[in-house]
Amino acid sequence: ADNGAAIFISQSGETVDTLAALRYARQAGQSILSIVNQPESAIARESDMVLHTNAGPEIGV
Repeated sequence: ADNGAAIFISQSGETVDTLAALRYARQAGQSILSIVNQPESAIARESDMVLHTNAGPEIGV
């Protein structure tokens, strides 16, 4: 896009605040690149380009 690009990074791809920022950037004419662990996530679906980390499940201690 003429207005640049925005990069979003999320393990789950469902982080509400990150998704809101992505939508704001999209409305501003930005191309969207996401780096996510869940390729079927909302952030991935709404991105122009997706890099999948393939990191497996997040395990909390």
